[in-house]
Amino acid sequence: MKVASRAALLACVLSLPLSAPGDVFFRHVGDNDPRSEGWDGDGTTPIEYDMGFSAWAADGSDYRAIPTIKQVAQATKQGWRLAARVRVTTAAHWGGAAFWYGNGENRWLIDLVLNDTGALTVTAVTEAWDWSIGYQYLSDGEGYHLYEVIYDTTTGTADVFVDGVERISDWAGNGYNERYCGWGGGSGLGDGGANWNWVSLSSGSYQEPPPATVLGDANRNGFVDDSDLAILLSNWEQDPLVISTWGLGNFTESSLGDTDVDDVDLAVLLGNWTGAPPAGVSVPEPATLSLLALGGLAVMRRRRR
Repeated sequence: MKVASRAALLACVLSLPLSAPGDVFFRHVGDNDPRSEGWDGDGTTPIEYDMGFSAWAADGSDYRAIPTIKQVAQATKQGWRLAARVRVTTAAHWGGAAFWYGNGENRWLIDLVLNDTGALTVTAVTEAWDWSIGYQYLSDGEGYHLYEVIYDTTTGTADVFVDGVERISDWAGNGYNERYCGWGGGSGLGDGGANWNWVSLSSGSYQEPPPATVLGDANRNGFVDDSDLAILLSNWEQDPLVISTWGLGNFTESSLGDTDVDDVDLAVLLGNWTGAPPAGVSVPEPATLSLLALGGLAVMRRRRR
């Protein structure tokens, strides 16, 4: 009986539907040119550093990618998540910035409009282009925010989350007969602009995290290590007429008047040191790092003399 019970239990477990981890179909990251990532669209401007993020400015233009029939079927069966971390930069009367996903029958389009007072309205477009379903920020509309549209296979509708808080529920989208995912100026119809740090369309239960911006990570590889220290030292106290950016080691460039790489940036780098050493090699302690950095600066100053 024990064997039979175990066999029956095993058969029961094997018959249960597995939670599919899913796939990332399309993504945009940082100041990468979207066309190099598989998006079709017109190029505008890479933004190396904006409020701690790198981004791509899409002012009056949009970028699109077409999912395959197989991908659409997978997303419909497993569920999907469309996410974007973006900052709306220009006040608009309507259609400031948008991102969307269409499966050939329905489309879920989020419209972001910043008004003259800095309040941001997040609108989920419905059938017949009804703009009444939305959520409005009372402040901080001009900052970066994380927007997520998560599709529920049991209801056939989506919920909208803003910075992790559900703001719009059971959204059915609007009828649309095209398969495509896009982001930018909303088909070029809007009159606003936005900086896009990250966009992702994925299926299943896997929810890709947005890329982190690590203070001190000059080359943005996710680590603060000797390569970042080398970048900082090579740009130490440049010509005052040269404006140093994040990628040159100026991690405090958002401060008014801060245009060079100095001891403040060095302290930021050392305070966030992670290291990326090969196996078996230890990461230097901050005190050791300080000595190495000071030694490098001393050598540089001797050369300048």
